[in-house]
Amino acid sequence: MKDMEMIDYQPMSPEHLFAKLNEALHGIKEQKMPSLRIAHDIERREFELNYSGGTLDLTTPDGSPVHPGIRHIASFWVKMLRLPCSPASLEKLHARLVPSDKPWLSMSPIYLLMTVKAMVGRPTHFDWPEDQSTIAWLKVAFEDLDGEAAAYPEITLDYEERLRDHRADLELLLDKTSRYWSHFCGFAAPWFVDSGVTHLEIVVPIMEPDHPYFGGQAS
Repeated sequence: MKDMEMIDYQPMSPEHLFAKLNEALHGIKEQKMPSLRIAHDIERREFELNYSGGTLDLTTPDGSPVHPGIRHIASFWVKMLRLPCSPASLEKLHARLVPSDKPWLSMSPIYLLMTVKAMVGRPTHFDWPEDQSTIAWLKVAFEDLDGEAAAYPEITLDYEERLRDHRADLELLLDKTSRYWSHFCGFAAPWFVDSGVTHLEIVVPIMEPDHPYFGGQAS
């Protein structure tokens, strides 16, 4: 029976998902989000951004106040990043932005939205206890390697004690989320590096197939 379940488990590959987006979304995916470097249109100076638990903190190397316009843009930028994360939540983000003469990059938020959507659904063949709570902690560090953007993604599953007997299911779930997250991080690395982002954490709830998010009926 387990072999049949393994055969039935055939999630769409991240490469296929992104290919379908390019074919189907046309105009929507062209609605792009600028990198955080757009804040330097207000004032060209180095600053650091720390976002944690809903709190945004901006600092400068010399401790002087950040320009109000930069603060406004940074706050709106974080909000724009949080929206496509839903129903996941942006937990932490650190960025250090240094002025550059390069044009800033842009990216469609639809890629983050669809990546999260692909990860939040629990595979239908999992025979898990009702009302279980499982979340995926997504982390990634970004680095600029001589002009090449590098991403180092990590994933940790946080689940209830009663799911420990479902080790094979948990391994499948970890593999599924890891493939989507790794592909997105590699795809989006140039944009995040252009934004000065060095660290990012997102928490993704793993939902039952009949959850209202997927059009099911609330219990």
